Order: sequence, then C-alpha cells, then structure tokens
Amino acid sequence: MTGNLTRMVHEIRSGADSIRNAAEEVGAGNSNLSQRTEEQASTLKETAASMEELTSAVRDNTQSAANANALAKEANQVAAQGGAVVGAVVATMNEIQESSK
Repeated sequence: MTGNLTRMVHEIRSGADSIRNAAEEVGAGNSNLSQRTEEQASTLKETAASMEELTSAVRDNTQSAANANALAKEANQVAAQGGAVVGAVVATMNEIQESSK
C-alpha cells in the first residue's frame, strides 16, 4: 500500500511539474506575442504618420501646381498683349514711313 501511495504521489508531482512547465511556456508565448503586437502597433502608427505627411505633401504640391498653372496662363495673356502692342507699333511705324514718302 505504501508503494502505491508513493507511486501516486510521484505521478501527481510529475503531472504538476508538467502542468507548471506548460503554463510557463504558454506565459512565455503570450509575452512574446504581446511584444510583437506592440511592435506592430508602433510600426502601424509610424506608417499612418508617414501617410499623413505624404497626403499633406501631395495636397501642397497640387496647390503649387494650380498656382503655377494660373501664373503660366497670366504670363501667356501678358505675352499676347505685348505681341499685340508690338504689332500696333510696327503698323504705326509703317504708316509713318509711308506718309513720309
């Protein structure tokens, strides 16, 4: 009877040790998973911040392009007006030349 009781206590201790080891492994796995999850969350926050910066830069570039387009249109109009004035001057000079003959 004592032998059976000793064997049972030994088996219970062995089972308890196995459960403790398994619980430690699960705990270590949970800790590792938690750390990786935190790292991924941090990386995701950095990516989101970069995307916001990129969106802002694209928005600024779009506005700059629109401003450049407006300035180019204005410069084109000024050049056309200047061409018309030069044409008028040339015509006037031709008229002066013809009338002086």
